[in-house]
Amino acid sequence: MNARTVATSRGLEVVESRSNRTRNYTSLMSVKLRTSSGELWAEGTVFRGAFPRLVTLDGIGVEAGLDGTMIVMRNNDRPGVIGHVGTVLGKHGINVASFALGRDGDRAIGLVTVDEPAPLDGKVLEEIRRLDTIREARIVRV
Repeated sequence: MNARTVATSRGLEVVESRSNRTRNYTSLMSVKLRTSSGELWAEGTVFRGAFPRLVTLDGIGVEAGLDGTMIVMRNNDRPGVIGHVGTVLGKHGINVASFALGRDGDRAIGLVTVDEPAPLDGKVLEEIRRLDTIREARIVRV
């Protein structure tokens, strides 16, 4: 399926550009999404021809697989974030498959991939959002 055709049918404007800027990856896809509520910038690549990876989110380097159900968080870079999130998930019987963290100054990005099927719902997400170190949290299913 043609991604440009699908995007256009959904009312999305696609702008394609190429860069000769030196990067650490043989091939890198950069996506910037602008909406009325803000901007999101993500970069990804494929390792060994079959493993899609997120490598940058909003300018913060992070290395995480793009597969399954994930919690994507913006958080403060302070001790205890991983433990607090893990405790909430464990209390609800949700097993963590991987936890990737990237940071830049006091900003940090956390990506938690959970085992399927996970009882991950709005209640669990709200509990994570109430943690004092979490700025934002969303569920993403790839």
